[in-house]
Amino acid sequence: MFFLIACSKETDREDLEYLIKTEQYESVLNLIDDYIEKNNEDELGYYVKAIALINTGQDYSDILPVLDMAFLKSPSDKVEQYSYAMSVMLLQNRYCDESLSIASKVGFNLHNPDSREFSLFAIGYADCVSLSSYKSKSFIINLYERLLLQTTYNYELTESYITYLANINKWDVAEKVVERYNANKPRTKHFNDLLNYLKERSKK
Repeated sequence: MFFLIACSKETDREDLEYLIKTEQYESVLNLIDDYIEKNNEDELGYYVKAIALINTGQDYSDILPVLDMAFLKSPSDKVEQYSYAMSVMLLQNRYCDESLSIASKVGFNLHNPDSREFSLFAIGYADCVSLSSYKSKSFIINLYERLLLQTTYNYELTESYITYLANINKWDVAEKVVERYNANKPRTKHFNDLLNYLKERSKK
């Protein structure tokens, strides 16, 4: 399909949408600069390029200028919507710290539990850094502990934290997290069962 698009006609919006939908990110990168040059007021080209760069693991220094142009070219009433989507995508692709400035366009602030979409982005950020290798264990544990209190023991956050603690063999801390959850929320067997499952898995 890429060969046909590249050879048969000028790339249009439908072509770009098809390539992104089918996750042909390398193909997008081969075409997108020409599209942007000819349609430099169309924000779609910049978003498509950013999506392709993110999903091919490019340096954030290459991604940020493209996102800045995308937001600049977007209608003001669409920037928040686009920022939301791009922040989620950055988190999903392990651009953890980099996502924070984009999420701030939605009104999110990691240090303010009253900010917009706090639970969603805070949990996403915690998940992201827990899977990364560039943050210390103490940083991640302190982050989870703070967020547990700020989200009043959010269910998904608690599950993520217990899984992280199991992965670093902090079983005593994980057990206390389960106890604290059950003391602050309606009791559930789920986290005890999860902990038992993770213990059994660690023995294999």
